[in-house]
Amino acid sequence: MKRYCLLFLLAMVCIFSGCLSSGGRRSAEALAEQKSPTLAVLESELPLIVGFNLLEDKRPAQDISYMSSVRENVSTQVLEIIKGTEIFSKINYPALEADAFIIRGEIRRFHWESFDTMISYIPVMNVFNLFGLPSTRTLAGVDIYIRVIDAESNKVIFDISEQYVTNTKYNIYNFKEGKANEELSQCFKVVLNRIRKRFIIEKQKIIDALKAKIPVVSLEEKTREETKAIIE
Repeated sequence: MKRYCLLFLLAMVCIFSGCLSSGGRRSAEALAEQKSPTLAVLESELPLIVGFNLLEDKRPAQDISYMSSVRENVSTQVLEIIKGTEIFSKINYPALEADAFIIRGEIRRFHWESFDTMISYIPVMNVFNLFGLPSTRTLAGVDIYIRVIDAESNKVIFDISEQYVTNTKYNIYNFKEGKANEELSQCFKVVLNRIRKRFIIEKQKIIDALKAKIPVVSLEEKTREETKAIIE
């Protein structure tokens, strides 16, 4: 009778021990699933810090003669639009030597000018201006080039070139003072909006470039080793 009792107790101990082992494995597996960082989580924690420098004024001499000092204002507006994308955790302005990536660019066109139409120069014919024929033509345009570079290799990660031009005709009744600011502002807003969209589209290229510099995978490997140790 005692022998049967001992055998029964031994069987119960084995069953209970197996449950604990299985439960331990399940707990370790659950812990591994909970602790193992996904690539998305790691990417969200990457320190996307870049430097920003004033855009270079590369406009033709004629543009500069019409509007000489635009570099600082245009650069500031571009910087604000990039900040608004919330892609970068920090933008150093001006860029620092420690910055891994730098945003640079050029102002290639930023101008507004007006012309009298040909009919305005023809005697007698210019009387038709009184009947609403176009007497003035205006031309406004903005052309901005932006590039994000790897500061160490000087390699261009991606670049953006956006332009917008308006060509408008007015008669003597609807042409008013202030059209220059209005039309140039319209062009600039369109270009800024396009730059903003392009930065959002190209975000992954910056992340990939940064991942190449930071051993992100080692964090996953470390977690696997810790999980393995718990299981064993």
